[in-house]
Amino acid sequence: MPSGERPVLSAYEYAAAGAIAGAVEVTIQQPEIAWKNAIQDKRPIIFHPKFFYRGLTINIASMAPYTAVQFALNGMMSKWLSKGGERPLGDWEKLGIAATAGGLSALISGPAELILIRQQRLGSELVPTTKDILKRKEILRGFSLAFLRDSIYVCGYLGLTPLWKEQLMKGFPDKFGDKPLAASMVASVAAGLVAAVGTQPFDTIKTRYQAMMPPLDNRKHFSYSWLSVCKQMKEQAGSWRVLYDGMIPRGMRIVFGVFILSQCRDVMESWFEKRKMNKMATVS
Repeated sequence: MPSGERPVLSAYEYAAAGAIAGAVEVTIQQPEIAWKNAIQDKRPIIFHPKFFYRGLTINIASMAPYTAVQFALNGMMSKWLSKGGERPLGDWEKLGIAATAGGLSALISGPAELILIRQQRLGSELVPTTKDILKRKEILRGFSLAFLRDSIYVCGYLGLTPLWKEQLMKGFPDKFGDKPLAASMVASVAAGLVAAVGTQPFDTIKTRYQAMMPPLDNRKHFSYSWLSVCKQMKEQAGSWRVLYDGMIPRGMRIVFGVFILSQCRDVMESWFEKRKMNKMATVS
């Protein structure tokens, strides 16, 4: 493996690292999520662990597979393009791979969020909601928006963060040369801000677009384009600023999430690499 390149793992190891990273990120940020939701729903905040960690299990169950797919896709595409780690990847290749992994993971996040949004809108159970979506042939409704959003987000924590961390350590050896954690924090904040600003409009439009339900008997006369939804939102609010509603709480979570996921990635990949090396030493 060329100097400075990341360890080359198996698809299973990448997926396991991603699942663990996702679980850790949700567990750490669960109190912030509960606090944000309570404020948005105008509910009282109760300073008790049960209040802050209610719903943690389902959050982990939904997040772990999502990040597992992102880590696995990013790792396996990097492994393939680098010919098993023999060829160093360029910066733009790394960013492109991370963005592609994020976009493809939208095949999971898009339908899952569509079902969740429809459940919240209709107050219905999982199975009837899913059946209604399938009947309407809408399972991929909003996929293009989710693809763009997830491409930018994953490019942030799997692409920009490690790239900027490396550049900080090399470009400023006096400040970051022997301080990888500090370099990672600065890179994560910068990449998180880019991801938050870049993904916010797509996430806002996607949520509104997925919540819309055209009548089954009059679909031809229903405005069904996400571009028309975007235009309607702007006209109703009188400004494009509507696309950045909720930017502060969401941005905070993304910045922290980018840092946590990036750190977990480094720790888990190093652990798997050491485990592999120890096995090889034992066999020899």
